[in-house]
Amino acid sequence: MTYYHNAARMKRWCPVLFLLLALGASAAPRVAPDRRVLTLSFVGDLMMHGANHEATDYRDLYRDVGELLRGDDLTFANLEFPVDPARPYADFPAFNGTPAYLQAAVDAGCDAFSLANNHAFDGAEEGVLQTLRALDRAGRVAGRALFRAGTRANPGSDFAAARIELGEARISFLSATQFLNTRSGRDRVAVVDYRNAAAAGAFVARVRAESGRSDVVVVSYHAGVEYSTAPLPGLDAFLDRLAAAGATVVHGHHPHVLQAARFAYAGPLRRLVLPSLGNFISGQAEFLDPWTGGGAVAPGTGDSAIVRVRVLCGEGWATVIGVEAVPVAVHRDARGNLAVASMERLAGTTTAAWQAYYRGRLADLGRLFSGVATSSGR
Repeated sequence: MTYYHNAARMKRWCPVLFLLLALGASAAPRVAPDRRVLTLSFVGDLMMHGANHEATDYRDLYRDVGELLRGDDLTFANLEFPVDPARPYADFPAFNGTPAYLQAAVDAGCDAFSLANNHAFDGAEEGVLQTLRALDRAGRVAGRALFRAGTRANPGSDFAAARIELGEARISFLSATQFLNTRSGRDRVAVVDYRNAAAAGAFVARVRAESGRSDVVVVSYHAGVEYSTAPLPGLDAFLDRLAAAGATVVHGHHPHVLQAARFAYAGPLRRLVLPSLGNFISGQAEFLDPWTGGGAVAPGTGDSAIVRVRVLCGEGWATVIGVEAVPVAVHRDARGNLAVASMERLAGTTTAAWQAYYRGRLADLGRLFSGVATSSGR
């Protein structure tokens, strides 16, 4: 199925951390007259822990970042909980989120959802089906198309890519997870263990096939070791294979902490690999304190970034020409809710102890994006 997205929702966007890359004339194929520059944003895990569920108004969770999310062509996120309205809310280890919580993320600007992750089958088959329906309803309420990949309603069908058209630009969006938390579920959730040569090879072939019918390919892959600050070498190599096969952006998640972004190349075309974008919204930093950086599930679980990628594309090709990153953090807002906010704003408006904490985190996050900031060309 081909989906359509209205790019008219573009708004002015003011990044707090600007990492702009300029390609030389020799870095991309000769540009056709119908070329286009797309702006695609990527965020990390959307979680719904008990502390998030207790928020008084879910719209407050994104008030500080909504303008950033809406000022692009598409925003991609990992939805790490099923949404089954017939079941009550459930926290870890077997999540079930609520339609209102999902709607808040959609209204804030999230458009494309990776549904393949280790919690995707927490609600069994009915959870998968109801999540698909919940996204359809959320899109109708928001008045725009939403996109999803990584699960299927019919186990006899393929795990189809979402195909999106933005003007003349064609985008394919695929999603898979390395594993599930349950023994069953593979007939509903796309499971690809990169350590399995046959499964990995078949998925790479799918990416290559989508590249042949699209201009831009986004691959969302859920894998790795929780709370690890770097991917394992085998996973790193697999992400590079996806980029070489045609993935313009590889959007990684599962570790719940940020990992260093990097470029990969397919001939003259530049790809972006984001191994892990950490938690965009979660309750894992609920008890974080600024003096020790402790009290959370693990250091860095409150950190993330909104990564905005500028992609130049023409007929059958795309190359990354710019990357902007806005470090964000989960913090307690004025109502006591855990909300997402610009880390730079937090570093200037909170108490002295928190200011020092966020300034230190800003420096650390800057280093994670320094590879995409300083590289200019191959």
